Amino acid sequence: LNRYLFDEQGFVYDCAAGNPENFLLDRVLSRRRGNCLGLTALYLILAERLSLPLHGVYLPSHCFVRYDDGTVRFNIETAERGADHPDGRYRRQFGLTKGRPYPISLTKKEMAGVYLKSVGAAFSRKGMEERALAFSLDATVYAPGLPDAWFNAGVSFLKLGRFAQAETLFRNTIRLDPGLAMAQENLAVALA
Repeated sequence: LNRYLFDEQGFVYDCAAGNPENFLLDRVLSRRRGNCLGLTALYLILAERLSLPLHGVYLPSHCFVRYDDGTVRFNIETAERGADHPDGRYRRQFGLTKGRPYPISLTKKEMAGVYLKSVGAAFSRKGMEERALAFSLDATVYAPGLPDAWFNAGVSFLKLGRFAQAETLFRNTIRLDPGLAMAQENLAVALA
């Protein structure tokens, strides 16, 4: 897959994470460039078609692919042309301490939640909070264990001045990921 996508098809990694062009699949395919989410989605679609045991893995603000057939397991870093990095490297790079829910393999449904929370974040950056909120709340249904889905919905509630709802969502985020400092900071803002 690495050789096919990067060498033969010419896909490239584009680190502009907030640009929807880099994760909306039709645009990733037409432009042959994507961010970690766009390229991970491409790998997962191909894997399903080829019956390969690939899973999406999410970290705060990053994702990659994991091959796991129950016997052999390795990571595929889509931001580095498919490089294989051990989990420990991700824990160090992203400051993931014990007790944080990363990096784990996600189901297709949970990856849909990652996708939805990313679309919601894109709407939020454009000041379209009601639309952002709808996508983020949908993400919590698809991936209830994903702290970022709850966090993004809390941010939208906060921006809309709905502080009690924001407080509830930030508390849920912290329950899922006690190490997510931004959730603790935004909880303080909602309470204030």
